[in-house]
Amino acid sequence: MILREKRPVRWTVRTYLIWLVLACLLPGVVGALVLVGHQYRQSRAELEKSTLLTARALAQATDNHLLKVQAVAQSLATSSALTEGDLPRFHRQARQVLSQVGLGTHAVLRDSVGRQWLNTAVEWGAALPQGAAPEHVQYVFETGQASISGLYESPELRSIAMSVDVPVLVRGELSYSLGIVVPPSQFDAVLRTQGMPADWFAGVFDTTGTLVARAQAPRRFVGQKVAAGLLEPLAFLPEGRGEFTTLDGVVMDAFFSRSPVSNWGVAIGIPQSALLSDMLRTSAVVGLGIAVLFAAGLLLARLIGRRIGRAFQTLSQAASELGAGRVIASPETHIREAAEVAAALGAASSLLKERATTLKESEMRFKALADNIAQLAWMTDRHGVVQWFNRRWYEYTGLDSEAAADRGWDRCQHPDYRAQALEKFQRHVATGDPWEDTFPLRARDGSYRWFLSRAFPLRDQGGRIVSWFGTNTDVTEQLEAQQALHDADRRKDEFIALLAHELRNPLAPVRTAVEILRRVGSHEPRQDRAREVIDRQVTHMSRLIDDLLDVSRIARGKLALRKERCDLAAVARQTAEDYRSSLESAGLRLHVRSAPQPIWVDGDPVRLAQMVGNLLNNAARFTERGGQVEVHVEADATRRMAMVRVVDTGVGMDAELIQRLFDPFSQARQDLARSKGGLGLGLALTKGLVELHGGGVAVDSDGLGHGSSFTLRLPLAQPQQEGGRPAERTAVEARGLKVLVIEDNEDAARSLGELLEMAGHTVQLAFDGESGVAAAGVLRPEVVISDIGLPGEIDGYGVAQALRADPALRGAYLMALSGYASDHARRRSSAAGFDVHLAKPADIQVLERTLARISPLAAGQPSVPPEEPAKPLPPEGTSIPRAKPVPGAP
Repeated sequence: MILREKRPVRWTVRTYLIWLVLACLLPGVVGALVLVGHQYRQSRAELEKSTLLTARALAQATDNHLLKVQAVAQSLATSSALTEGDLPRFHRQARQVLSQVGLGTHAVLRDSVGRQWLNTAVEWGAALPQGAAPEHVQYVFETGQASISGLYESPELRSIAMSVDVPVLVRGELSYSLGIVVPPSQFDAVLRTQGMPADWFAGVFDTTGTLVARAQAPRRFVGQKVAAGLLEPLAFLPEGRGEFTTLDGVVMDAFFSRSPVSNWGVAIGIPQSALLSDMLRTSAVVGLGIAVLFAAGLLLARLIGRRIGRAFQTLSQAASELGAGRVIASPETHIREAAEVAAALGAASSLLKERATTLKESEMRFKALADNIAQLAWMTDRHGVVQWFNRRWYEYTGLDSEAAADRGWDRCQHPDYRAQALEKFQRHVATGDPWEDTFPLRARDGSYRWFLSRAFPLRDQGGRIVSWFGTNTDVTEQLEAQQALHDADRRKDEFIALLAHELRNPLAPVRTAVEILRRVGSHEPRQDRAREVIDRQVTHMSRLIDDLLDVSRIARGKLALRKERCDLAAVARQTAEDYRSSLESAGLRLHVRSAPQPIWVDGDPVRLAQMVGNLLNNAARFTERGGQVEVHVEADATRRMAMVRVVDTGVGMDAELIQRLFDPFSQARQDLARSKGGLGLGLALTKGLVELHGGGVAVDSDGLGHGSSFTLRLPLAQPQQEGGRPAERTAVEARGLKVLVIEDNEDAARSLGELLEMAGHTVQLAFDGESGVAAAGVLRPEVVISDIGLPGEIDGYGVAQALRADPALRGAYLMALSGYASDHARRRSSAAGFDVHLAKPADIQVLERTLARISPLAAGQPSVPPEEPAKPLPPEGTSIPRAKPVPGAP
């Protein structure tokens, strides 16, 4: 066996091996190739080739017969009798033609539903059998092409038959299907033309593998599926061969060919018993010759193998000496190549000794380096079993080498992470992928510190893993710093939310009081101006709070868009009109230029208006009186983008400002009076909103004093058919409501109550949750307006839950009016039972519209549809807790 595994190169060894191979294999191979290959396979190949050609010729002959029938049908389909609707005359013509050509038995004329209009198998005028249209007739009407059916039960012949159907066009329209019915017996002549042996199988089959004609016992088997062993290759191959058992139990080698025209085919089978008898006679003679040759070859191989074996035995002894680390001398041998190998073994002995010394020195350097790195280091075998730790690992864990060898990793890993860490590491050992994990390790003092652990496989030249090298890097300080940053971010969010709440609360009574003064006060110009100043400043303050919260939400990825298909041009025009009065009061001219047709985008219309408003507000703040602001809305169909450009003739900006313009709290230089105002959040908010819509914002300026141009780009919406017109709103007369106001800020509660009473509502006030719930039980209000942050044991959420739990108050409309306006607060209020959540200070018009919609509901009237239907908010993003690293260990 050793001799056969060697592959010598030089002449002498090759000569010996050639003789050995020839002695063992050549006689049998030569005998099989010459006697069996030449005499049997060649004749078998010729037989298979000729049989396949015969099957192909028979398939073509079958096609010719079918095409003749189709030609006759197509010729009849063009008869003038059909065009003129003279079916009796066509009945006579079809009978005459079929009698003359001898193809088919009768013709059938059907319409698209299968109704027979003519059948030459019966006399004209006789009742015709009716039924659904057969599949081959349906195919003609579906495709307008001729159809060749498989076998089916013919009611006229009372036996199986097939049909060739062609379309009949009357005045250019497909009106009928004309079919010629052909009995299977007409295909027997096709098989008889070849004169095949009597024990051979021959058959014609249709597209479904059903026998149409058979050379043996046709009456018994025609109409049945071909044998299962032949049916499967027929379904996938146009022609070929295969072994199968016929329906009468004869095992045959089959050769088949399927026509690409009609998809019919022909199969020819040769009994294996006939082939086997020829092969056995030939094999008997060949076997005897091979046995004699093998006997001679084995004898010769034994003699030659013994001679070569002695030479290699000498080399084997020398190799054993080399493996034991001893210096060997070149042994004497009668084979020149073996002598050269022996000399090479001696040289290798000296070289291995030198390399062993070098390797030992390299290992010492590696250990010195590994022992002095900051990380814990270790090595395992290819199965993941630890073989070595560096000195830093022993110092950190406090274990000695004996304890480390005895489940050292189990001792220093945290129990909560041990199983998961080991499972992950073993999974990487099995796949060979580099491993990385983070988990705590116990120090010698019993404390735990977090380590980032990595390991990668070491492979040999063949790519096989021989060991793993891993390190553990202490990342406790990094994780603690990351957690500290996270905690600071959370505290910042909480502070912003609290700040917004505290700032909104005093604004609410101010706005309500201004509205009361507007309704009951005098309209002396100075008072009107004073009220407008207060109202504008309240609106400005509310906007600053909203911008601050929106920028915070965007930064945390928690801002939710309520997207819908909307007209960007209409949104931009409406927003510009909303800002026109403020721009004109500042001495600026506003021009809006947009295409008359809609520009559809998928976006949040409120946020789209907010973006355009921010750009207009920015233009107003930095454009001097007498300047001009332009709004351009257009669509770029090539890039599938919609664009809104706001161009001003203002102060412009330099390149340094452009670079940081969209950063939060970034502003142009202002004087100490800060007459331009603002927090520097509007443009940052615009950038965040447009990017959430999948677009972008750009700014361009030729420098200071040359104005600025801001461009919003948004993806165009996919085209869709315009739906019906929206239903017109039906206005109903509002009536006074019973309203309960629950608010701990007495100024806000009383001013809101007075405003509601002026609108014709009956109002009762409560200043905490407990008194509010008690008052609701007495008043039975139709509307409850409640703050969220109420003093006492019941806050606003508790009020809503208590009212919803009372059957008598379950139908009341609950409105949350709170300084807490985050998505999380809105979701909590909805879950508690509030119908709507308004942020302080509430827009008085929005509040009045909401009450107007509630008024007909309370009176049992159909309500006015809301201007903007409520949409569900997305899940509230939560703060990221301190990430528990997925543990792992080697």
